[in-house]
Amino acid sequence: MQWEHQNGFAFLHGMDYKAGSLICNRSGYYYVYSKLSLAYSNCLAEQQRNSLFTHSIYKRTSRYPKELLLLTNYITYCNSKDSEQWRGNSFLAGMVYLEEEDEMFTKVTNQELLLYKDDSVSQFGTFMI
Repeated sequence: MQWEHQNGFAFLHGMDYKAGSLICNRSGYYYVYSKLSLAYSNCLAEQQRNSLFTHSIYKRTSRYPKELLLLTNYITYCNSKDSEQWRGNSFLAGMVYLEEEDEMFTKVTNQELLLYKDDSVSQFGTFMI
């Protein structure tokens, strides 16, 4: 996912941003978080009932050949048989150890559920503890 990293409430301090990833400039323990606001408006379609949305934070490091899953959340959406509209949120947070040049990024399974209205409804960030 790509994130706004210059305008609005966005800022970088002690991190760099490149191609959707926060890049660590200093080794240490970090609190990482991501909050997404979600919505879907065609829930009455049979194939959309009880669909699964996944929101995850990963780490990429030169010391390991694959992406490392740090945090994940699973949400069932369109779970009411009587409503065409669905709204929800996903929040992830935790403490991780990052070394210099480690990257963190988010992934979701269904980007059409994301509300991109402004940076008060969806965020991705970290701070050193």
